[in-house]
Amino acid sequence: MTRSQMFSQSWLALLLFLAPQFSLAVEVEIEKDSRLPLAYINVVIKGGSVADPQSHLGLTQFMGQMLMRGTRGLTKEQIDLKLDQWGAQLGVETRAEFMIIRGAVLSRKLGDYLELVEKILLQPGFAEGEIKKLKAESISALTEEVSNDHLLSA
Repeated sequence: MTRSQMFSQSWLALLLFLAPQFSLAVEVEIEKDSRLPLAYINVVIKGGSVADPQSHLGLTQFMGQMLMRGTRGLTKEQIDLKLDQWGAQLGVETRAEFMIIRGAVLSRKLGDYLELVEKILLQPGFAEGEIKKLKAESISALTEEVSNDHLLSA
């Protein structure tokens, strides 16, 4: 068994162990493309935007975006650099009933990639500076949408 296979199994076991403690339903898919040297990952966490409290609509979306802005040991820039160096993609998508962490990486970097995904999920940074930046970006995007007549009429 390779290091990557051992890690992906232990990582999956850890997520499945933690899920009941946090009342989460977690599904992890790792798929390799035999035609290309790529691996795809989907981590589906039950509990999307419908679980947001009425007083905090958009909280799940905000949290998903914050996950990609750093961990307790890595800044957003360091995460982005690692992904670039590995030829990888990673993103968070929030839906009504799920949050999906989705990405792709060169198969030979799968072990390193899974370690990074684990760190993002289990050791998020939620740095005050990044929270402020994301709030400002969100307000700016909403202001732009509200002022765009074409978007409002659609």
